[in-house]
Amino acid sequence: MRILPLRALGNLVFVQGLVFAQYLVAAGRATSGQVFTSFSACLLLGSLIASLSDLLAMINKAQASALSMDELGVVQVAEHSMSNVSLAQLISKTYSVSTILVEDISFAYQDVETPILERVNATFNTSGFNFIIGLSGSGKSTLACIIAGLYEQSEGHIRIDGITQPFRGYSNESILLVHLHPSILEQLLKSNISLGCGSIDESRLVSAIYLADLQDFVASLPLGLNSTVDEKELSGGQLQKIGLARAFLRDPPVLILDEALSAIDSHSRKRIMANLRERRRGQLTLLVTHDSQDIEPNDDICMLSAGRVTRFGKKHQIGSALPVKLASQEKHDIEHIEKDRDHNDVCFRSRAARSSDIESQSDIDESFEKESTYSLTQLLRFTYRTCDKKFMVLFGCFTAVLTGLVPLVLSFLFSKILSKIVGHTSPGMRITWKPILTLIIAAIALIFGDGCVHFSSKALLHYVLETWINSLRKLSLSLINDQDMSFFSLHNRFPSDLNTLLMNDARDLRSVISEFLPGICEMFALAVGGFVWSTVTGWRLTLVGYAFIPLILMITAAYGIILQGVEARYKSEVAELDSHCSKTMLGIKTIKSIGLESDLCAEFEQKLKALFSIGLKRAIVDGFGFSVLQLCTSAATATILYYGVFLIGKNEYSLEQMLFVLTLLIFTISGVTNVTKRLPVVSRGQRAARYISSIISSLALELEVGGVYSVGHRTEKASDAVILFQNVSFSYQDTNAKGFNQVLKNITFEVKKGESLTIVGKSGSGKSTIASLLLRLYNVDRGSIEIFGMEISSIKADDFRGAVTMVPQKPKFFEGSIRENLLYGCQLPYVSEEAIWDVLRAVNAFDLVNGLQRGLDTCYGDDVLFSLGELQRLCIARALIRKPRILILDEPSSHLDAFNTQIVADLIGTGLRAIDKDLVILTISHDSNLIKHAGRILKIDRGYVAQDGKSSG
Repeated sequence: MRILPLRALGNLVFVQGLVFAQYLVAAGRATSGQVFTSFSACLLLGSLIASLSDLLAMINKAQASALSMDELGVVQVAEHSMSNVSLAQLISKTYSVSTILVEDISFAYQDVETPILERVNATFNTSGFNFIIGLSGSGKSTLACIIAGLYEQSEGHIRIDGITQPFRGYSNESILLVHLHPSILEQLLKSNISLGCGSIDESRLVSAIYLADLQDFVASLPLGLNSTVDEKELSGGQLQKIGLARAFLRDPPVLILDEALSAIDSHSRKRIMANLRERRRGQLTLLVTHDSQDIEPNDDICMLSAGRVTRFGKKHQIGSALPVKLASQEKHDIEHIEKDRDHNDVCFRSRAARSSDIESQSDIDESFEKESTYSLTQLLRFTYRTCDKKFMVLFGCFTAVLTGLVPLVLSFLFSKILSKIVGHTSPGMRITWKPILTLIIAAIALIFGDGCVHFSSKALLHYVLETWINSLRKLSLSLINDQDMSFFSLHNRFPSDLNTLLMNDARDLRSVISEFLPGICEMFALAVGGFVWSTVTGWRLTLVGYAFIPLILMITAAYGIILQGVEARYKSEVAELDSHCSKTMLGIKTIKSIGLESDLCAEFEQKLKALFSIGLKRAIVDGFGFSVLQLCTSAATATILYYGVFLIGKNEYSLEQMLFVLTLLIFTISGVTNVTKRLPVVSRGQRAARYISSIISSLALELEVGGVYSVGHRTEKASDAVILFQNVSFSYQDTNAKGFNQVLKNITFEVKKGESLTIVGKSGSGKSTIASLLLRLYNVDRGSIEIFGMEISSIKADDFRGAVTMVPQKPKFFEGSIRENLLYGCQLPYVSEEAIWDVLRAVNAFDLVNGLQRGLDTCYGDDVLFSLGELQRLCIARALIRKPRILILDEPSSHLDAFNTQIVADLIGTGLRAIDKDLVILTISHDSNLIKHAGRILKIDRGYVAQDGKSSG
């Protein structure tokens, strides 16, 4: 709405100025020269007023951004008082801590009423290892985070060797917390292990690697410790070993391990525990675990239940109250089994896809990087190809042409009015008001009409183009969802990059069409119409004025080319900084645990300096280009005025003729200059169009979805097997080695109705790759995969997703009610509340949900937060509610205590078959309790089937 009054006000400046000038001339209080000078000033003022709409838009965006930042509620936390801590004490504490005393600690998460811990009291010392154990959701990890200084308790105190509430820097130096999923930065392995340690001795680094049993992994890397690693491409056991290597290297006075060995195979786990006990002798070590097999008689145990301490003491003192998960069970014969996180089996920068798919995607990426420009013509073609409401866009451009013709008529009216005023040079001369008032009224009506048309054009274009951008977002997201997982491993294809592109950069693309394209149409109409009209009126002065147009266009072209390169670099730096912030926030717990805030802040400042540097260049280019264009405009105006007066002096032009041509040319040149002000928008829009167009074109082929058959369809080749792998081979791409790493080699096996299969094997053997291929996340190199007698790619995506369901090892709930999360993606037409509660009972989550004030309608994140173990049970329930025909469980017991692990084992063994006797269960696990309940075991070794037979349990 601001466009209408501002555009009208910019033109009305002339009208009210001319009316008042007429009065002053008639009263003898102003000369014609003064009127003419004022009129010229009003021309400049009017263009400035009209540009206020863009400035107001920027101010509105700034206000919205400031409000968003204010709503974050970031509060500066004051440092704890150090009045009772001497410097000598602090220095000594960095070398030795003998006791941690927990006194009446209570804790509740912000905006969550239910307390996590209630009046917890415990003492941890160096007489042996200290273990915190308990059921899922009992508060074990929360207590560990409070001791490490990550959370601030609601009540109570933490005393370290008698010192109450040490300041934050003390915690970073003296206490190291290693999490279940330690964060890894995408940099050298050596740098990842030595994070926060500064310069280190090579022998200490090698020693830490051997103590963490990481030497085989290092040996498998092409460049050893100097190889680049990425968290997404490491197995769970490898991630945990890197976290443990950090701990061995730093050797802090207090070491806290929060389920830090849960994904490591039994043999390696035993070696690491022995190394820990030897290395940490006489130092305070605290382990949070569900597993009691590592507890020795001299170790202290703190048992939590529902946020309270139920038992505390030595192992022999607690006795039968100690929950045993694996202590009475011998490990299965299959050893060295390590969890492979999600779909990643290869340890070193492995990114998967079929060879042809990877090469084609890489070619697209390379050609995209080489293509440095995306012309305005290409941008318009892209818009025409992807916009559904082309007619409305064309209509908006047509109205822009009409508004471009308005200054021509206004120039004619203003010249008539001005000539009548300036023509009365004698003071007191009587002025004929009627024709002047007629011209003024006509000008006012035209100005308001122009404002209404301009407003309608802008509103229409913004509406249509906002719809277009939303459709592009939907199309891009749909195509992205259709890809296999190899797509996300390519350059500029990480989730944070795609999110920035679709949500932020797409707005720049919209701005090009909604602002620059109408401006071009308006300028074209003004330039062509003005040239024709002014040439007919006075061709000599017109040619002088239009002689500046080529100069302005050349400067504009050069300005645009330079600005495009600077804008692209600026946007890239912004994306780099955004990616850095995103990774920092995702790994904030690990960063705080090992005291990396200063290092990450220093890296952030370096990226800010790089952004500031290119931003300064951008500002210089933008300001210099705009100034040169303004200089050309002023020079053109002065030249036109001088030559016009010269022609009048030779009686070749009349005053009215000169004023008309002068006004018309000034309007035209100002219009051209105003269009050039939008060149930064064009540069940003060209970059966004290039990225989005690249994504859409590269995703033209559906790699992951498709199919024409439903799950119930039977073909002539149908067999009795529900799952059939026939000579399947698959390779990951090794980007550093510029080759492929074959993971599966002619794998053949089948799974029949009602069968329970557990896949085991060493890290990198390919077990999780089998699950990923079965889920259609990747395409095979050779061979075929069938379910229900049909090639998986021939099955409709919706039918396939309804039939095959996976429970990931890392559970995930979204913001929303528990009911919405449990039914998320469920394709069943109706699921009764009773059915939901029955499934919750089956996974031992009934009391967990029923005990909440709002039950299933409790909002996760706002009303309640769950532990990983609780989330894992709910995720299993979510999978069972869907009533799949094939259920894949990826380390389903990794976050569960002994009691709930047994429940899951019973479900796999007999419970699920009682519900659906034809259900196929495929489990990936190294938990011997689950392996015992498997009807059949498939062992993968170096890409081959090494063992396929019945479980001995």
